[in-house]
Amino acid sequence: MSLREMAERIDRVGADVGTAAAQLAELSPPPAAFGAGAPGLPGAAGRALHALAAAAFAARSREAVAQGARYADLAQHLRQASVGYAEADDRARHAGLARHPRRASGGEAGDLGARDADDVARDLRSVGGGYGEADDRATGRRRG
Repeated sequence: MSLREMAERIDRVGADVGTAAAQLAELSPPPAAFGAGAPGLPGAAGRALHALAAAAFAARSREAVAQGARYADLAQHLRQASVGYAEADDRARHAGLARHPRRASGGEAGDLGARDADDVARDLRSVGGGYGEADDRATGRRRG
């Protein structure tokens, strides 16, 4: 699964959580469910219990809205990371680092031997930035 696909899935989860948040507020039981209409002390206790339940449902609804927003932020960070990785790949390709495509044995690109991995690491250091820079942009980190 690509980072973009993952971001889309997380966006859908965030939207679902937002929908659930709106519905949660409507699920609070009515005052009559707590006996709030009864006279005297039982009615007062029912009204107090209803107030507590309504407050709890409202708080959970607000928390769900906030969680939905966090999912949206996460999806955006994944999209930024995807763009950063693509840019790093392009820089590496233009710097001549694309000399390690699929091996003849059918292994995936990145399925390198120790000597090849050292060569790639050396080449990546010569390009500068690269994946670390993409990670930093996605997470908001700054390197010294």
